[in-house]
Amino acid sequence: MAQSIDRSPRASEFPGLQFEYRPSPDGHNHNLLILFHGLGDTPANFIQAAIAYHIPQTALLAVAGPAPIPYFPEGTGWFPAFDVHGDPLPTGHPDRIRGLKGTREWLARLISSYLCDTKGWRPEEIFLFGFSQGGSAALDLALCGSPVAGALGGVVSVSGLPVDEALQTWRGTATSKPLFEVSAAILTPILITCGTADAQIPVSKAETTVTVMKEHLKARRIELLCLPNKGHTMPQSEVSFVDLSPFSTAWQKDRILERYSQGCFYPYARPGMHLSPEKNRH
Repeated sequence: MAQSIDRSPRASEFPGLQFEYRPSPDGHNHNLLILFHGLGDTPANFIQAAIAYHIPQTALLAVAGPAPIPYFPEGTGWFPAFDVHGDPLPTGHPDRIRGLKGTREWLARLISSYLCDTKGWRPEEIFLFGFSQGGSAALDLALCGSPVAGALGGVVSVSGLPVDEALQTWRGTATSKPLFEVSAAILTPILITCGTADAQIPVSKAETTVTVMKEHLKARRIELLCLPNKGHTMPQSEVSFVDLSPFSTAWQKDRILERYSQGCFYPYARPGMHLSPEKNRH
């Protein structure tokens, strides 16, 4: 009998980024959910929130943002947000662009060279989930990263939009050489969520952003979900996570319906997940 491949990521095997890995509690690691924490957070903290969602047959990989925050050693970000004086960096600042480009390159290597080529994960088994600045980084990776990163199972960005520099590029208003060109078709389904009580990202801005994305990007599917009375926060329960996960949105249902028509059904399945099929006994 052939020995099964150990697909468990190990930080010692990819020293470019720090991350924490948790296998699925049910012992079936058929999906890999990569977690992108918010600005100032840590993988250790963020992965605990994901564990509480009890996502079946899904392993978790919480990556640490590689950008340090001045005078705040407790957490990190995905690209520089403040200068050495603690003031916010404006849109177009070279440090912002350089930092995001470097993060994108590291994450693309993590997925393409390490997770897929070395550990044996298929792109469609990998999902991205990010909050706030982490959501922006996840979207940047899926839209502007490697071809593999553009063909993942799905991306969810909670209270996080593409950076303004990317929107300027897509609108044709960028004043410098763009680093956010999206030349290839994006096969990864994208879900962006916002809350009607989010003071940082008003619904109107989220709607305008998604409209620009749909008009200018060759993406398979981009959806916006506005959640009533939700602020700039993470989902608070397993139920609310399921409502906005890439495993249950309408644009993924065709995948499970196709498999159901082939005589297989998935107990506890959410559409889009790669679960071990059981033959329909009815």
